[in-house]
Amino acid sequence: MRKLLQYLFKNPLTWAGNKLSGAPNKEIVFASLDKLYKSSHQRKTKNDCHKF
Repeated sequence: MRKLLQYLFKNPLTWAGNKLSGAPNKEIVFASLDKLYKSSHQRKTKNDCHKF
């Protein structure tokens, strides 16, 4: 019984695991990293009042 269940569920569960845990979309990742960089750069320029 155990072997039969393993045989029946192996492929669908493997497919679902691979589909759900796939690599992130590069465009979305780079867009959010650009946004983070720009916001951190703006904070530095706003708070930078001691220039020598």
